[in-house]
Amino acid sequence: MPAWLKLMKESLTTVELDPSEVDALRTFVGRYNPTKFPGIKRLINHEGPDFLFLDGPDSFQLPDEIAVLQYERGKSTDVLGKKLDDFRNLAGSYSLRIVIARRPSRQNPLSLSIIEKLPQGGGMSEQAQFDLSFSLRSLPRKFRFLQEMKPSKIYPDAENVLDKHGIGEFVAEIDYLLSEESMKTGEVTPVLAAELRDILPILQRAIKESLYVWLSKA
Repeated sequence: MPAWLKLMKESLTTVELDPSEVDALRTFVGRYNPTKFPGIKRLINHEGPDFLFLDGPDSFQLPDEIAVLQYERGKSTDVLGKKLDDFRNLAGSYSLRIVIARRPSRQNPLSLSIIEKLPQGGGMSEQAQFDLSFSLRSLPRKFRFLQEMKPSKIYPDAENVLDKHGIGEFVAEIDYLLSEESMKTGEVTPVLAAELRDILPILQRAIKESLYVWLSKA
């Protein structure tokens, strides 16, 4: 099964809910069964330095959740209702929508956006993967990204979508394998080396253009 990576880009459009709007939403959805509005609850409860990656099923169902929420709110025409409609339309405009949320602390607005898959990407043949597996067993250091590209589901797993920091670590791992020290050991085959060199420009573009990288298998 060939391994591959895809470039992903964050939408230019974002929707921000201020702290009072987030609190109002939390109070409203708290009236309902705990299993209702799972995606919305994950978004409004997010807080911390890292962004929240709302994975496959929740991202896919979010527009329907918002529609139900708007119905329960009585088709309110307030500012919050307008923002929810805007985000529902944004999420619904992508065939593969992955919702992300940012909110460093409760004092900050909740920022919502979408990342979409771009057609550009790269890959690694089965032969190169076999060679890579052999190489990693023979080298002394541990590799976070090269040692495993997990099989894909309909949507990527959160740990396999790399931001700028993760892409930088991935580049460093490839650079190490292609270094003179590693090449001298004979553990990196010509096939593997060639395919790793083909991947590097894709990763460098992602860093330069602030894109994300999705690692997976076809």
